[in-house]
Amino acid sequence: MHRFPTTFKCAVLLVQEEFALRLLAEPGNKNYSRLSANTALVADVSSVVKVPREHFLPPPKVDSRVIKLVPRAASTPALPSDDELFFQKFDALLRLCFLRKNKTLRALLLAKTARSQYVLKEDTLTEGEDKHQAVTERVEAALEASGLKSNRAVKVSVAEFVKLLQELRERGIDLRPSTTRHFQD
Repeated sequence: MHRFPTTFKCAVLLVQEEFALRLLAEPGNKNYSRLSANTALVADVSSVVKVPREHFLPPPKVDSRVIKLVPRAASTPALPSDDELFFQKFDALLRLCFLRKNKTLRALLLAKTARSQYVLKEDTLTEGEDKHQAVTERVEAALEASGLKSNRAVKVSVAEFVKLLQELRERGIDLRPSTTRHFQD
């Protein structure tokens, strides 16, 4: 959807209730997840109607819901136009942040598993500066600048995640883009 935002004006879909609730979830909701944030980045999702299982023959074991997806304008929220891998990097950030969604972003982004996902721009290092220490300081500074140091992923809005990604980038830290199929042609 992010690659072709003007191909359709809206999509109306019938999906399982649990999936719909994850798509509709806002920060702070128990269903808020990486799926919710990725979807909210590219589309406005609204619930049309709940469809009880009794309306199907044979009845499934779960209820369904009709949802409406409307692609967001390219400018909402303000996304960097100079980074063709933005969506993959955004997804990579969300993967790190929702790894343990009740841990603080600081703990998650400074963990050993997160460090392997960072690409430190070499030209931002000064002579003799320790790479490990530089990453730690820059991640801390990005979290501080975005006001998310002690926040948990389940409470962070899409706009705040975008700001965090931009703060990391401004400090010379990029994320390795997600290589999942849904971002490729």
